[in-house]
Amino acid sequence: MNRFAFTLAEVLITIAVIGIVAILTVPAIVKKYQKKVVAIRAKQAYSTLVEAIKLSEIENGPSSEWNIVLSSDGTENTKLVVDKYIAPYLNNLRFCDNNSDDISKKCGAFLSSAGKGYFLPNGTSISFVAGGESYNEDEAVNDFIFAIIVDTNAGKKPNMLGYDAFYFQLNKDGFGPFGFNQRDTFTRSDILNGFVNDRGELISCKKESIDENDLCYRHGCTLLLMLDNWEIKDDYPW
Repeated sequence: MNRFAFTLAEVLITIAVIGIVAILTVPAIVKKYQKKVVAIRAKQAYSTLVEAIKLSEIENGPSSEWNIVLSSDGTENTKLVVDKYIAPYLNNLRFCDNNSDDISKKCGAFLSSAGKGYFLPNGTSISFVAGGESYNEDEAVNDFIFAIIVDTNAGKKPNMLGYDAFYFQLNKDGFGPFGFNQRDTFTRSDILNGFVNDRGELISCKKESIDENDLCYRHGCTLLLMLDNWEIKDDYPW
């Protein structure tokens, strides 16, 4: 009876081939998984915030009529407005910190120096800035009620828009990604290339800025993600 077996050389070659295949495929699998987790958490945070705003409006009236100037101090004003209109309607919301140097390592991405950072139970962080922070009392009629940054992995890197952090706004037209209220006036391709809307706002989702003046080159990534049904597609500038 003949017996067949692999030689040592054949075993080593097989192991080497398996190693090469793993090197080539594992990073792609990991990246795909990371994208999926980020997209799911961004969608979950969006849904959670939508529900909280609806509950708040039942008790406090339409968000367009909320008083968002409760203090002349920007940081304190954000806290007061969040405590009144948002925090009671988000289950187990936990305060993290005010925005300051290197605080992103603890609380995730912030939008403004007036930001207040919070944790959701699933490890996602949310930074709020109340619209009244940008206006004096005579100019309290403004476009946005809250600017909100959701960081899907909180203090873990990179804490950058469109990668792990996503920009939302609550304004008088409702709640959604930055630029959502004009989503019928542009295409998906417009966002990938970048364009300026009729308010003078740059809405784009590009991998890199063109120059030092291109500061908002990823502000439109949340809108792109939403338009793609909360899926990070192959041409998304990850």
